[in-house]
This record gives sequence, structure tokens and C-alpha cells, in this order.
Amino acid sequence: MFDSITSAEPQKFGYQFEKIRNAIGPENQTSSSVYAATDLGLKTLKCCFEQFRDELEVVGHLGSWEYELATYSRAIERLQDYFGRNQAGLNEHDAWVYYSHLENNYERFCEIAAEIEAELRKG
Repeated sequence: MFDSITSAEPQKFGYQFEKIRNAIGPENQTSSSVYAATDLGLKTLKCCFEQFRDELEVVGHLGSWEYELATYSRAIERLQDYFGRNQAGLNEHDAWVYYSHLENNYERFCEIAAEIEAELRKG
């Protein structure tokens, strides 16, 4: 039901998180690592979580989680800015905070999806 974030693949977003993690810090920001973090990591997360948002809306559970999803999207946007023009003036420590938020809350959203799915199966 929530395949956008809970597909059968183990560690579905492990690769994306690795690419983001590996590019944080000025010494790690080569053009290839930034590309991997933004296009392979953050872009994929953003698309999947937009789909998850739509899935929640379809089953009538978006209202309960809309704020948390907006906060998650904000963290993605902040990291995209950090790896891009960095208009917000983020530093490495800020990037680690946003990255940690993404990785930690991904697990939480998977748990939420499983709970909602179980609730819907019960009817």
C-alpha cells in the first residue's frame, strides 16, 4: 500500500542516505559527490515522500501527518540548498542536523505506514 517508502527491498533508501552522508563537509564536496547527493539522494527521497504524501491522502490519513511531512520536505530543501548555492548560509553542522532528521524520520514514517496499513486491513 505504501510502496513509495516501504518496498520489499531491504534498506530501500540506504543508498540515497549514503550518497547524502558522503557529500557533507567541504572536503567531500566534489562535483560527483554533490551530484550523487542531490540527484541520486535528495531528489529520490523527495519524489518518494511526495508519493507517500499522496498515498496518505488517498487513504484519508494525510491530515494526521501533513505537518511532519512538510518538515521532512523542508529538511530536503535545506540540504539541496546546502549542496547548491547555499543561500541560507548553512554550515557542515547544519547539514548534519538536517541529514540526521531525514534518516531518523524515514524509519518513523515506515512505522507509521505499517500501522496505518494494519489499521486499514482490520477495517
